[in-house]
Amino acid sequence: MEIYHVKTHRQKIYRKKKKKKGRREDRISRLPDALLQHILSFLPTKCTVCTSVLSKRWRNIWTGVPVLSFLDWPCFAPKEKRLLEVERLLSFMDKRLPTIHHDNMPNIQKFYLHLSEFISYESPVNAWITTLVSCKLEELTLVAFIGEVSLFPPSFLISKSLTTLDLKMYIEFKPPGLVYLPQLKILRLTYIKFTNMDLTLKFFSGCPVLEQLSLDKCSWGDMVVSILFPVLKCLSITNYSGTPHLEGSRVKIHAPNLVSLNYVETVNKTSDLTSCSSLADSNIHFPYLYQYFPERRGQVCSRTAKLLAGLSNVKLLKLSGETFEALSFADERLAN
Repeated sequence: MEIYHVKTHRQKIYRKKKKKKGRREDRISRLPDALLQHILSFLPTKCTVCTSVLSKRWRNIWTGVPVLSFLDWPCFAPKEKRLLEVERLLSFMDKRLPTIHHDNMPNIQKFYLHLSEFISYESPVNAWITTLVSCKLEELTLVAFIGEVSLFPPSFLISKSLTTLDLKMYIEFKPPGLVYLPQLKILRLTYIKFTNMDLTLKFFSGCPVLEQLSLDKCSWGDMVVSILFPVLKCLSITNYSGTPHLEGSRVKIHAPNLVSLNYVETVNKTSDLTSCSSLADSNIHFPYLYQYFPERRGQVCSRTAKLLAGLSNVKLLKLSGETFEALSFADERLAN
């Protein structure tokens, strides 16, 4: 009898466990609001808002997410669908922005926006950025690959809270008025055209605590400019484009605290690095454009050697095969 009762008891326990396993417990919804909002902050805002229909528990969770992300435009969708997306965005922002001034609502810390051909700075985007900056916006990303666009509003160029600025757009960089970003530590610029030396110096000098700088496919025209970055630690310059003629630009970068350098550049430009005694890691690559313009081999060699001369204290140096080949042209110059 005792054996029978033991078996029966075990069977009951097994059935209970089996029933519990059969029930799908919603553990995610039991997480704290702050953790759920942190998870949602990695999603596009459209997906974040859609979670409001899951249950009553999720109805207002998205309103506490401190990120607005609109980088997922349907670029290759029909025109009608893209127009509908723009209308939805405008309607959403008109309703969302007024709520950020409420005491119980968190500030928007990050704003990511991809401008399509149907939404530009002539629309309310200027007002959006101005409002968000006034509410201590920390990160701003603007993407616009639709030809020349008008310059962004001047409000965030004097922001005391902005720590990260990422601009990907075809514009001639002419910052209006004062530039002072005392908290900006990360700056990423893509396709920006620097044409005015005074304005360029004014902009970079207005970023006194900049630690990371990325210049991707930016153009300098025929400027000769010298820029000081007193606390810069990481620098990335990449530009694969090139033309048969040499541009007259010359960019001197003074970065006494530079630790990491990534340099991928054609020899159309001359970039000098000075006071880089703290440099620990460097990656240098010169694309092989000289194969198409053999008459430029001498210039390739001298510019490559000059750049490397500024890296005498580097601890880890990575050179591409093309860069080694460029240095080999020195033998040809000596032979001649």
